[in-house]
Amino acid sequence: MEGYSISSVLGSLILNLLNIVALFLILRALVYRPVQRFLQARTDRVQAEFDRVAEEKAEAKRLHEAYLDQLSRSKADADAQAAEVLKRAEETVRAMQAQAQTDAEELLSRARQQARREHADATAQLRRDMADIAVDIAGRVIGREVTEKDNADIIDAYFDAICAEAQGGTGT
Repeated sequence: MEGYSISSVLGSLILNLLNIVALFLILRALVYRPVQRFLQARTDRVQAEFDRVAEEKAEAKRLHEAYLDQLSRSKADADAQAAEVLKRAEETVRAMQAQAQTDAEELLSRARQQARREHADATAQLRRDMADIAVDIAGRVIGREVTEKDNADIIDAYFDAICAEAQGGTGT
């Protein structure tokens, strides 16, 4: 290794490692956090829809109770009619509750599926971008061409470790 000293190689290696860490932090700030904010906003919208459904359910229950009070004030000549109307009202309330529950579950399921798809798409795009950047950097660092497969394997292993760490409760 003519012309290269260990300290200059170590210095270059440390500088390149610091550049990679800086690039990671920049990408994290520019990509990861906006995606997280988007997912949180989507979660908030779904929660708002659940709250609206709960309010409508409470309103339906309040209306049902008010209707029952009005029926209880009826006299003997309206007892037969009141019983039939009450039966129909209860069926309607149950049908509305069942429909609201079904709609809420369907909306939540679709929102979760879309969030999963969007998260997977964002993760895949981030991996592709990181792989391209890392291939370029690695090629410059070691002075030879690094195949995308070599780099993709390294990037996949790194992201798998990050995901495992995040799922373990120590993530950001």
